[in-house]
Amino acid sequence: MSKIDVETLDIELLMYHIFKTVAQRDYEDRIFDVVLDCTSFTSICEIPLQGLKYCAELMPFDIRSRFATTHILNPNALTQKYLLPVALENEQPKETFVDVNMKVIQLRPVILTVGTTHIRITSVKAQVISPGLSCKATEIIPLADISDIYNVATGMDTYEFIIRRSRGGVTEYFSSPSRDSIVKAVRLAKGRLKDMQTPLTERFSRFSNVPATLLHIGLLSVDMNDEELRGAAYDLLGAVCTYLNYDNSPIVASKGKDEHHVTPITPLMLPMSSIAGFIPGDPTAFVVQLSEKIAAFAPQLTLDFIPEVGAAMNSMDKTAQRISCIQYMSPWIKNLTLFSNPTSKQYERSGARLRDCVRNLADLAVNYPDITSTIQKCIWCEVGKLDPVVVDVVLEELLRTATEGGIGTRRCEAITHAIASLSSISVRGRIYHKLRKTVCKIFVAQPFNVLTDHPNWNEIATLTRFSLVVAPSSGQAGCDQLYVPEIIHNVTLTAGCGVSLVRKSVYGIIMHLLQALYISRTEESVGPGLLELINECATPAKLRLFGLKRDTSTSEYTNWDPASDKETLDTLEELTQFLAKIMEVGSGSKGVRRIRSVGKVSPAVQTRAFIALGTLATSEVDDDFLYQILVAFNTALAKVTDSTVSVVSMLRCMCKVVPALPQDSRYICLLFWLAVALLQASHPGFYVEASCLLSITLESIEQRGMFQSESVPSFLLKAREPLEETTSQLDGMIGMSFDSSFSFSLASIIFKGMRQQRLKEAAEAVLRTLLQVTVRVEMNDGVPNGFRDSISGNALGYFLALIPSYTKTKAYRELLRECNIDDAWLPDAGLNHEDEESGTPRISPAFLGINDSNTALLVTTFVGTMLCTAQGDDAETEILFALLSDIAVQFPQIVSLVYDTLQDRIKEILANASNPSIIRSVSTIFRISVQDNTRQTTLRGSSSTLSTVDEVQGPGQKHLSALDDLAMQGLANNLTFLKGSHATTMINWIPGLVSLIIA
Repeated sequence: MSKIDVETLDIELLMYHIFKTVAQRDYEDRIFDVVLDCTSFTSICEIPLQGLKYCAELMPFDIRSRFATTHILNPNALTQKYLLPVALENEQPKETFVDVNMKVIQLRPVILTVGTTHIRITSVKAQVISPGLSCKATEIIPLADISDIYNVATGMDTYEFIIRRSRGGVTEYFSSPSRDSIVKAVRLAKGRLKDMQTPLTERFSRFSNVPATLLHIGLLSVDMNDEELRGAAYDLLGAVCTYLNYDNSPIVASKGKDEHHVTPITPLMLPMSSIAGFIPGDPTAFVVQLSEKIAAFAPQLTLDFIPEVGAAMNSMDKTAQRISCIQYMSPWIKNLTLFSNPTSKQYERSGARLRDCVRNLADLAVNYPDITSTIQKCIWCEVGKLDPVVVDVVLEELLRTATEGGIGTRRCEAITHAIASLSSISVRGRIYHKLRKTVCKIFVAQPFNVLTDHPNWNEIATLTRFSLVVAPSSGQAGCDQLYVPEIIHNVTLTAGCGVSLVRKSVYGIIMHLLQALYISRTEESVGPGLLELINECATPAKLRLFGLKRDTSTSEYTNWDPASDKETLDTLEELTQFLAKIMEVGSGSKGVRRIRSVGKVSPAVQTRAFIALGTLATSEVDDDFLYQILVAFNTALAKVTDSTVSVVSMLRCMCKVVPALPQDSRYICLLFWLAVALLQASHPGFYVEASCLLSITLESIEQRGMFQSESVPSFLLKAREPLEETTSQLDGMIGMSFDSSFSFSLASIIFKGMRQQRLKEAAEAVLRTLLQVTVRVEMNDGVPNGFRDSISGNALGYFLALIPSYTKTKAYRELLRECNIDDAWLPDAGLNHEDEESGTPRISPAFLGINDSNTALLVTTFVGTMLCTAQGDDAETEILFALLSDIAVQFPQIVSLVYDTLQDRIKEILANASNPSIIRSVSTIFRISVQDNTRQTTLRGSSSTLSTVDEVQGPGQKHLSALDDLAMQGLANNLTFLKGSHATTMINWIPGLVSLIIA
């Protein structure tokens, strides 16, 4: 070791000699040791640690496997001090990632190891390099050669990231689920590497670095307080100008003390004595002016000068020096345009060095918050004046830098302040476009139902912060109104998501927009409306629309989240209505141009987009638009899981769109049957919206006058013919036939919602709509004076299903009026005294039009099914049992068939009931059923007690056989909502139905 002179040592030649020696044929199979003779070891023998690491990295695997031991001979104190960092360095752990693919034509699995000074990339499989010869490839990338490493958000691969090498090196593409950890590990390793002294050979690897570095040293050394240093700096600047052949230099540069060797003086030169150290005027102003002139004369130095100044600022202790650096760096910013202009001599095709320069500028904003105002003025304001192509590059790099830091970090906030200085109409538009594009990006392999699960959520959150700081504030109506639809759209997609800072940013965007519109208003008439919206936006109710709450006006904002899916959709709908109001008042427009492609986005975005679409698309909607919605709906149904929010949002949208369809739309009648099919599927998540869709389509059909020539069932059954392939199978699965009884089939599948408290309102609403439309259509169909004396047979099922909600006399009278029953027939309807407001109605079979055994069978079966889920000793039970007892008198055999379904309920009532009317009705039913000879086998001859055969449950065989003749067996079953796989099985039939609708 004492023979080594580090100044003249060629490390690669030394390693070549070692490898050649140990690879000789005589030694190729032998294990070897290395002896380090450290006798008389001195400082001149100290090989840099990077050189030793480089040697270790160069060593081939076969030689390394034979390397056994290192022996150190005669180590003195200097040797021990020198080798200590080597030992510590070897003890530092390395991070290894195995789930990595490298993109070389095609994906190649590799093992990526992040060390302290390098990255090692080793292929998992041996690669064929010639016939019969293959080996594993290993690539070493020194951390010093890595310009940047970052995630990619533009490709289709969710896990893609890039390692970009400096000085125009190759860009490597990788993919790994652990990409965030890899990027973090490499950045940490590079951060530790910065503490080490950069070798001069690396620092001056490019010839242009030398004049750029010397120019920076000269400008920095023009010290106001040190004449000698100032004079030396003046000479250095003169030498640089001479080297650059800058004839218009304002410097008279001397060579040593010989006054005859001077640069020729031109009219623009300012004479100065470098020996005396005098500089005309203010030295700081002189430095800035000189920098500006050289920047204009030698723009090729720009990409070397800016990073050099930024790197030198790391070692500065004085804020004044840093400010001075920023000031004389500022004139060089305008040259960045030349490197992105294909017509310029300075054009750089790869753009890598330009991006590296921008990242250096971004690091200044992050690392020196104490001079933020100077950086804003001298750098970012100048960047904002550049060509849009350069500004795009700057935005991309700033976005990447902020995203890597994460929302709320100092890094992200510092870049956000920089973006504020860049703010312009074009920058604002780019940020809004980028946010929308990122939010709506599709990830087929990684679907998500919540926006915070978006693979690029960090970028979305960062862009939201950017959108806040570039909000309109010009005070000019034309500029401030330019991007109102884009702002509203982005807020619709991002409100109420993420941490409080993101939610506050979205809320702040709207507040800024309202204030800007108010300040820049051109008509005083809109002022009160905007001011009202500003005040309304600050209320707790509107804060919740943005996912925020605030206990007092001075307290911090905290997150507020809806408690259920329904509340989530209601909140989104209310938010969209509020934003639409802002758009109308602020810009006088309301449209759907930004949400016409909602079918090709993720479920999380679809939910918000369809809610917005339903709010905005209230006119001029054509069949093609509805077709797109149905295609998206079909796709979502095929992927439905436990979460149904996306599908429900589409149903809500369809409910809003239907009234706006053209008069001759082909979809209205088909949508009615889509709603029926969803109700048949018995999925509780779809019930409310399916009921609403059924009501709206039915009312739209009536408003279009489609029922003029025929009844409701007849018209709708004809409209269903194109869908028979699927609807007939659904009918068969639940045992119903719309041909046999339209009203009872529909009432039966709807009635299950009447027993659910959260669904009762929707069930009652759709039943009332069915009843009202059916009655109105038949109002002039052979009915004297337009009034009826009994319930229409086509509305009988709906009337019976509504009885649980109309058990009181006053409410029941309202129901009769909706049925268009004349007051003269109120006694037959069960109301004996017109002024009686209490008591329980008693409905006669004649009033219901029960004149034949088939109608009696359907009524008794449906009433029996309703009684199975009734509360017990209440008004509903009293009305229904009274009706059954009256029917039993006229049709004893029919009621006897229903007895099997009711016998458990009858037994319970006779044992526990206290209502005399119920007991009388039940006794009548029991007595008639006992007297029926056909039931003796079931009653086993018992005439004094109820059936003793406890195992008999549900409808009897004869009952089912009678219903089967009408294809209505399902009417005897208590239809309930399905859960789990059963609900999924039924839903799987719906996509086929939708395919027939859009065919």
